Order: sequence, then C-alpha cells, then structure tokens
Amino acid sequence: MGKDELDRGYCGDIFALAVWRIIQAQVEVIRRSGKVFEPLPKRWIVERTFGQLNGYRRLSKDYERLPEMREAAIYAVMVRIRLKRLAAA
Repeated sequence: MGKDELDRGYCGDIFALAVWRIIQAQVEVIRRSGKVFEPLPKRWIVERTFGQLNGYRRLSKDYERLPEMREAAIYAVMVRIRLKRLAAA
C-alpha cells in the first residue's frame, strides 16, 4: 500500500507501527506550517465524506449491534451519494 498522510493529531512511531501491523500501510504526519488557516491536502475530502454520512439518521447514532451491519449501511449510503452525484452531472 502507498504512504498515507495524517494530521498532527496522530503522531508517533507507536501509532505508525500499529497501523503497519493491522493493515500494512505506511503513514506520514503532516505538520502545519504556521498559525494561519491552511487546508491540509486530502483532509477536506475525508471531512466532507464524514459530513455527508452524518446527514443520514441511521448513521448519526450507533443503532447497529453488529459492525457488519454498520459497514453495510455505510456502503448503502455511499452508493446513494454517488448516484445522486451522477444524476446531477
């Protein structure tokens, strides 16, 4: 897998080692360059996706007992979001 970038909230060699052991991915911490707001690369994509997922009631709370059911609900919502985007294009 490629090297993924993280913000400063996830730092340290222990975290990187844990990620490598679980999913064999390398991570890199991105440091802020100053006090002025500057969007971090690729982070806005993740934040936008989380915001879209929170718009669906079933995903806004932890209703599911099994993690597989929650994963299936996320896939269903992402399909719906993609279809809406395709229909708008």
